[in-house]
Amino acid sequence: MRRKRLAAKLYPALLLIAVFSIIAVSWYAARILTAFETTHSTADMLSRAHLIQHDFSRLIASGSTQEVDALCKSLGPSSGTRITIILPTGTVIGDSDELPAVMENHATRPEIKAAFSGGTGTSIRYSATLHRKMVYAAIPLMQGSDVVAVVRTAFPLFNLQQDISVFRKELAIGGVVLLLLIGLGSYFIARHLSRPLEEMRLAAERFAEGHLEGRVPIPDTKEMAELAETLNSLAAQLGEKIDGLDRQRAPGLPARRGGPWRRPRHAGRRAAGALPDGARFRLPQLAGPSGRHGGGAR
Repeated sequence: MRRKRLAAKLYPALLLIAVFSIIAVSWYAARILTAFETTHSTADMLSRAHLIQHDFSRLIASGSTQEVDALCKSLGPSSGTRITIILPTGTVIGDSDELPAVMENHATRPEIKAAFSGGTGTSIRYSATLHRKMVYAAIPLMQGSDVVAVVRTAFPLFNLQQDISVFRKELAIGGVVLLLLIGLGSYFIARHLSRPLEEMRLAAERFAEGHLEGRVPIPDTKEMAELAETLNSLAAQLGEKIDGLDRQRAPGLPARRGGPWRRPRHAGRRAAGALPDGARFRLPQLAGPSGRHGGGAR
């Protein structure tokens, strides 16, 4: 089975973490923006309702319902806001987009009920009249302590969703660019982490071939540095042991001075000259299959 390099295993993992992180951040940012825009739009609708309530209070007090509807149709298009005026019975007497006579009774609308209770009402729901989702805000029109009507302003949620869609597209483009940058950075990080291990592997192969004079560079990370120092110490100890064995077997051999271990060309002659006359140099042999040691010259 073909083994993968450490960098080849680290890179996909780092890239996968980056992908999930970008997706999570993008999703969270889109949710935060949606909530913020919705809250902002609702507050904006309430502000617009407060700006026009005095004009409608004056017209309702005078009983000019036709002028109420005309003012709705005048202010609505110019402000980009749907404006609706509702009486306590739920009857619509003015609307910027539709004819009041053909509109349903609005007494059961949640924002209208809240406003007739004396507070402010807001809601996001589907409009049966305009056949689209709207952001609604309603405030009461007071005469003394009585609520005589409700001013309701509305804004199409579709416009808000378009703004959010544009943001999501820009966020997606930014995410792709960021992912490319993170992918490139992850590749170099994976290579940087695996390079010391690759150097140690090559050094271990040189040690196995007998090249014990080289040393592994010490990385700047604690674990890698300890491993490199262990390999260097192992190579040094192994070299000393080989030198000791050389001197024990052939006292005339010089100490090894680096490089792969090889028997010097005239080592046997020098070792033989160091023995008494008539004696022969004999090397110990490993035990054979029968358990007996192989003999030297007899």
